[in-house]
Amino acid sequence: MNMSVNNNRATHISSQSLQPAKAELQNQERKLGSEIRGVKNSIDKLDTSIKRNQTSLNTLNAISDKHGGDSSIRLKGSNFKPGSGKALFSGSRYQKERADAASKLGVPGSQVSASKAISVISSEIKSDKAKMTSLKQDLGYKETELKNVRVRQIKDENMGNVTTAKTSADKSGAQSTKTSKDFSLIYQSNAGCKALNAEARYQFGQGKEPGRLSSREVISEYQSAKGDNIFSGGNKDIKNTINACASDLSRMVSAAADAWYTPGGSNMHTFRGQGMTTAGLNSLVEQFKQDQNQVYKPGQFFSTSKSAGVAKEFASNSNDAVKVIFEIKGNSARGITVGNGLSFGNKATEEEKLYSPKANFRVNNIVRNSGEGVYKIQLQEVAQTRNAKLLPY
Repeated sequence: MNMSVNNNRATHISSQSLQPAKAELQNQERKLGSEIRGVKNSIDKLDTSIKRNQTSLNTLNAISDKHGGDSSIRLKGSNFKPGSGKALFSGSRYQKERADAASKLGVPGSQVSASKAISVISSEIKSDKAKMTSLKQDLGYKETELKNVRVRQIKDENMGNVTTAKTSADKSGAQSTKTSKDFSLIYQSNAGCKALNAEARYQFGQGKEPGRLSSREVISEYQSAKGDNIFSGGNKDIKNTINACASDLSRMVSAAADAWYTPGGSNMHTFRGQGMTTAGLNSLVEQFKQDQNQVYKPGQFFSTSKSAGVAKEFASNSNDAVKVIFEIKGNSARGITVGNGLSFGNKATEEEKLYSPKANFRVNNIVRNSGEGVYKIQLQEVAQTRNAKLLPY
């Protein structure tokens, strides 16, 4: 276990009727791409501003510590300096530089104190960080929307010469089945699970880099588990499938997130054991105290087990200081199924239920078992909401 719509109404659809939709999706893709580049540019500018201001703040704090908060400062070039110096013949230049410092900081008058400058710079940093947080959230929404547009384009392309709604549904079902099989094939391996969740965090969480999958590592895992001849006979095309998945990881994760989000199924009770940072736990506890209706998203594929013992083992084996067992009640999870004699076939994988990154949860309770030193966190799956926060780790 790696913890880490049907309508029977026949409607004729001609290829001509698909063209306006295709053009609209292409326009949406171009528009979103432009908006995403704009947001990223704004984020880069804010990042540069924050770093520059942080350097200035460090300098100003040093001046304040040495000369006092009431001491004046000056601006020499682009750097802040103490307002007065030892030079005997620099009076007029220092006076101008003191005025330049006040002007740069937007402070009226011909000079500004170190403490006032610290206050102004600190406020600018705080404001820039708030803007950065908002822009990153907006970026996430736009990138998700762009990926959805691209998935819809792919689905429209797959419709090809569709003539009836039934044919469309059949093709969609076949594509979903292929996605499930291919995803399960990759996810079952350790290298695959790691890469898929890295890409999922990039698409749905706060990952800064996309996932990268080595098909060679996945193939090696299967050969180690099943023998060197596992890809012969009826499995001779599996290597090609693995290579194709590795070369198109982004699309696979996006499609699998849709395929594994199946709300409305049977309710189930599963468990997930893991480690957690102290900061992550404290953040979750504090948020729970403030708002027990807050909704969270996992930001990756959320692997759970029907076995509490398996979850407990994963929590115990974690190297993190905090051990956590999530008790999850929900209905959108699905299992991982690998056929053709390729299943690693242990109890953990047979009892695994996987939630999509699109699943949303509410925290019902947080309790520490003092005897076991483990925190038990109860999660209840809820309907998707745009305002879901990333589940702290």
